[in-house]
Amino acid sequence: KITSDKKTAVSEIHLFGLQLKCTDKNCKGKSRELKLYEEL
Repeated sequence: KITSDKKTAVSEIHLFGLQLKCTDKNCKGKSRELKLYEEL
C-alpha cells in the first residue's frame, strides 16, 4: 500500500508539473485569447 501510494503521489505531482509547464507556454502564446476572455 505504501509503495503504491507513493507512486501515485509522485505521478500526480509529475502531471501537475507538466500542466504548469503547458499553461506557461499557453500564457506566452495565447495572451491575446486570455485578454479577450477577461474582457468577456
